[in-house]
Amino acid sequence: MQSNLQTMEAFLIEVSRREKEKADYFVPTNKSLMVLDENEPKLELERLESFGLTELAHRQIADRLNIPKKYYDRMMKVAPELLLSNVNNWLQIEPENRLVRTMDGKIRAYLSDRYKEMDNFFVMSAFLPTLKQHQDLMVMSHSLTDNRMYIQFQFPKLRGEVKVGDTVTAGIVITNSEVGLGALDIREMIWRLSCSNGMITSSLKRSTHLGGNIGYEVYYSQDTMEKRRMALQGELKDVFSNAITQASFDKKLIELRQATKDVIENRPTEFIKKVVRKFSLSETDGENVLLNMYKEGNLNRYGLINGVTYLSHGTENRDKQFEFESMANDIIELKPSEWKVLAA
Repeated sequence: MQSNLQTMEAFLIEVSRREKEKADYFVPTNKSLMVLDENEPKLELERLESFGLTELAHRQIADRLNIPKKYYDRMMKVAPELLLSNVNNWLQIEPENRLVRTMDGKIRAYLSDRYKEMDNFFVMSAFLPTLKQHQDLMVMSHSLTDNRMYIQFQFPKLRGEVKVGDTVTAGIVITNSEVGLGALDIREMIWRLSCSNGMITSSLKRSTHLGGNIGYEVYYSQDTMEKRRMALQGELKDVFSNAITQASFDKKLIELRQATKDVIENRPTEFIKKVVRKFSLSETDGENVLLNMYKEGNLNRYGLINGVTYLSHGTENRDKQFEFESMANDIIELKPSEWKVLAA
């Protein structure tokens, strides 16, 4: 994955800026109102100003009100007054408390009031002491998108060969979403040195953002947040100290070596058609995967892993890059019977 901020310092500065700029509100839906401002739909909250909405916030509102997104988008484009009528009607008829997350004058997420805050600043403040203790870690990328945070590391000392001349090292990736699109997740990685491919594999720790009902106008105390931060810091320390070991890396290395023996038995063009369907790739993506497999002479499961993860180099979209890199685990974990269906 490529960084979208030049340095780790710039990344941390942006994390801090977002922490300062964010504002959360617990608002009953029947105290909310969608309005038009210069033909732009905005959501007006009780006793507060009206906020613009990100594409994700629009999608979450449509989903919560059971309005088909395609119809929602059509109304927004050609009949905004009809959109207001639909949304406001359902906000009143089925009242409930919602967590509305805002930043930079826009609603960025429209979530359940059971959502448990575990934001990027909180994660990084817990993680930085652990990072300082592991001087052997090499930061490979750091990105912030509207929807997620990504940090990838490499452990240069943990390395081995999948085959002669094909060296890989151990790594780790931390991901988090502040807008309801995923848990705090720490996963193992394998870095292929010849092409800088990152293969994201199994999860080491996963913490969801779902908790008990916080309640209207009730927030976590500083003492509670500090206890949670210390607990997370301890868990992160355990992950880095115990999970990324020579033994765990060797296990992944064995899986990759085995993957080189899972060859394609049918015509490669027929094989890639099945791959495209199974992993929901575009035809162009499939062609590029097959081209990469031919180029490297790896017409096997290992070649498929590298072909798919290599797609991450062809897009500027960090969320898409992560998706391609994560497919490595899906391919590694294919059962022999599933691989046989693809390859035969």
